[in-house]
Amino acid sequence: MRTEEREGKLSIGSAQCSGGVDSVQPSNAPRLRGVSLVASARPTRHAGLIPVASQDLNLHHALMPQAPRTSTPTEVLAGLVDRVTFHNSENGFCVLRVKARGQRDLITLVGHAAMISAGEFVQANGTWINDRTHGVQFRASFVKATAPTTIEGIEKYLGSGMIRGIGPVYAKKLVRAFGEAVFDVIQQEPSRLREVTGIGPKRAERIIAGWAEQKVIREIMLFLHSNGVGTSRAVRIYKTYGAEAVRLISENPYRLARDIRGIGFRTADQIAAKLGIEKTALIRVRAGSRSSRTRGRIHAVFAPPSPAHD
Repeated sequence: MRTEEREGKLSIGSAQCSGGVDSVQPSNAPRLRGVSLVASARPTRHAGLIPVASQDLNLHHALMPQAPRTSTPTEVLAGLVDRVTFHNSENGFCVLRVKARGQRDLITLVGHAAMISAGEFVQANGTWINDRTHGVQFRASFVKATAPTTIEGIEKYLGSGMIRGIGPVYAKKLVRAFGEAVFDVIQQEPSRLREVTGIGPKRAERIIAGWAEQKVIREIMLFLHSNGVGTSRAVRIYKTYGAEAVRLISENPYRLARDIRGIGFRTADQIAAKLGIEKTALIRVRAGSRSSRTRGRIHAVFAPPSPAHD
């Protein structure tokens, strides 16, 4: 802006000020956001006040940059799942009530898990939020669930219905019969299940099959987590590839960029590096070339037209 002082008048951009304070007449031109056009006044030895433009107008013609927002620190939470309030089997979204270490009351944990059950031990990374409707919650960006080790946790886990053929009644019977070794019995000595009253051949088969299914899911999630895949993405991968997830990703991790929503070449390349795939590997070169061609097509569609030349 140019500031000119002529014949006792001060012109600031499109706003004019005359010798008296009451003669300030702002223009009808639109004002810049964040820039004040108000003139300040200072006394002199002469009568009256002489309007003086703010020094900021001479120094700053643009908006001042805002201070960066401070991010909420990530915390680690661990505890026993007391209740699964909600779980969406399609995308893994879940709301859990957890007995967390260092917390007197049950806390609400919101996150993603392929499968989750009461009694499981969870470790989560995330931040505390205060939801307007539901109050204080722990929003987890990463959730790792492991089989319980306490009698209370084991009975809750088995009684949750997560494993086919076992409900609250048979969970209590199994824990009473085998104690903390019940998981080892199911996995290594399944024939001993028949020692429990009421468990016949068919129910035993359902229990064994249900346990094997849970084991596959746990192994897939452990594989994905250990290779840098977050929980919500891991759920999408499991839902897409199923029990073949580990084999398919180990053979070609770059297929994730093609098959899984939200995963691009960069993320797939990070997973490939953790799996030991060299940067010069042919599979990586091909995937990178495919990604470049895709980006080129997108740019061609959305890029603004070039200015015409005479």
